[in-house]
Amino acid sequence: MVDGEEVQDILERSEKPVKSSPHVQFSEFMSMKSTDIRTEDTMREAARKILMYHFGTMVEHEQGTMEGKDIEQLHDMRVAAMRMRSVIEVFEPYLDMDKMSKYLKHIKSIRRTLGSVRDLDVFIEKIEHYLSDKQPEVRAEIDSLIGSILIAKANSRGNMLVYLDTKRYNKFKKGFSEYLLHKRSWKTKTMMKDGKTVPCKVIDVLPILIYSQLAAVRAYEEIISNEKIVDPYLDIYHQLRIDVKILRYTIEFFREILGQEAKGLIKDLKALQDNLGDIHDTVVALDLLEKFKSFGTWGKVNKDNNSLISDIPSYQGVENYIEYRKSELDDLATRFPQMWSKVLDPYFNIRLSKAISDIYIS
Repeated sequence: MVDGEEVQDILERSEKPVKSSPHVQFSEFMSMKSTDIRTEDTMREAARKILMYHFGTMVEHEQGTMEGKDIEQLHDMRVAAMRMRSVIEVFEPYLDMDKMSKYLKHIKSIRRTLGSVRDLDVFIEKIEHYLSDKQPEVRAEIDSLIGSILIAKANSRGNMLVYLDTKRYNKFKKGFSEYLLHKRSWKTKTMMKDGKTVPCKVIDVLPILIYSQLAAVRAYEEIISNEKIVDPYLDIYHQLRIDVKILRYTIEFFREILGQEAKGLIKDLKALQDNLGDIHDTVVALDLLEKFKSFGTWGKVNKDNNSLISDIPSYQGVENYIEYRKSELDDLATRFPQMWSKVLDPYFNIRLSKAISDIYIS
């Protein structure tokens, strides 16, 4: 059992003063209000513009993330890192991956480091929501769980602060910003040595890209329709979420040149992605909660200590919370078919066609 004073001590140690960083060298990125993508851009140039925009957003929220006063700063910084990773995934065939791979490695590390803290923020928020209408004695029954999560968060936040202050991270920012600004590095060859042309302009390539991604999403229809009920524990739903995310992000990346229909498409895809994301997160949460109930510790469990299981006290409050999250999972699974049907509806394709057709008249 962790007492309140111990938790507070750990939290205070993770909230060390943070030096102010003006990011003057990144002002060109932070001042971007849009990507300014054009239909005549090459796909590589479009990727550069999108990466510049999200890199600026990431750097803009770095100071607030390190200060830790507003958890939304961390959320926004993490989202920006996730977007950059997705840009590289979507545009990979058009990028110089020999140069980009080292930056992708850093971006993944940033997303992972920020995610370890953000995930615990969300977990705590969900517990607080559960407790919002409960009596004080219910909170007392779950205090041990909250204390363990707060310790894990403090440790993760401490690791995050160390990472964001490393020479490695700052070297990445400097190198990546210089690479993004060096336009000559982003030029695309439009003809191979054998004389064959290479399709590379947004106006020519984007429709094919989006339709191929939609086809990848719709390919799940036959598998899922054969299931009598939604089983949130099947990996197929997690894989579907990833493909829906890629399609949604691609449409968002090119929102500035697509038609007005794109807004509604993004809304529908986001609803489906959020539903699948919540299902996945709840499945992971239930696994962690079951381990806590069995071992009395949060996160990874050292199975060599199985002999100590008999010494773990009964966590009735945690068991009640597990049942609450299971009910939440059932509700999420029940709502999935309605959101999934919107993407399968032929009218979704019609709306998508209208959005894409605007790139030819803009």
